[in-house]
Amino acid sequence: MKSSEHWSKTTVPIRRPSKWNYFRVPPSAAHNARLTVNTTSWTRYDQVMKRWLRFLLWAVAALTGFVIIIFAALVWLFFVPPWSYQKIGGGWSSATETPLIAESGRKPKYLVRGGVFLRKTVTEDVTGFHYLGDDCIVYTVAGHGQDEMYARCGDHDPVFLDHVPDHQKISMVSDPLQLSGTTMDVVEVKRRAIQGISNPR
Repeated sequence: MKSSEHWSKTTVPIRRPSKWNYFRVPPSAAHNARLTVNTTSWTRYDQVMKRWLRFLLWAVAALTGFVIIIFAALVWLFFVPPWSYQKIGGGWSSATETPLIAESGRKPKYLVRGGVFLRKTVTEDVTGFHYLGDDCIVYTVAGHGQDEMYARCGDHDPVFLDHVPDHQKISMVSDPLQLSGTTMDVVEVKRRAIQGISNPR
């Protein structure tokens, strides 16, 4: 009997936890939650900054490439002036340089074969020319001390006709052609140009 009374006296009543204790978060769990939120925020911030950095690098690269292209185009226009073309006849055209800055003196002239999209320069330093028909042309080019007269038909090689010490003493528009001290029929000029027969120099 004493033992039971002693047990009842020494027994400590158990207090049931309040229902609010079930929703109480331990301090360590709250700290971990804050760390998780902070880590997520920094991760998103890093991603945004990386995107902006990639965009800025791409923009700088694009702007640099654009500036280089514009600079190269200006240099090309300055050192390689555009040409103006004039149709002569057959597959022949003449080309003249048109520099951006006007220059005094004779402008370089070229003979060109081909169409609008595909042209080939065949002769430079041309001082005069005349179309003979049948895709044949006679022309003079600047030489050492005096010009030289050539004839050419189509894609054949040019043939030498005569030296030209004075342009006032020759005529490329008449038939026969007036050379230096002699004449040559247009038919003969075409035959020589097609067969590749040059006059002796």
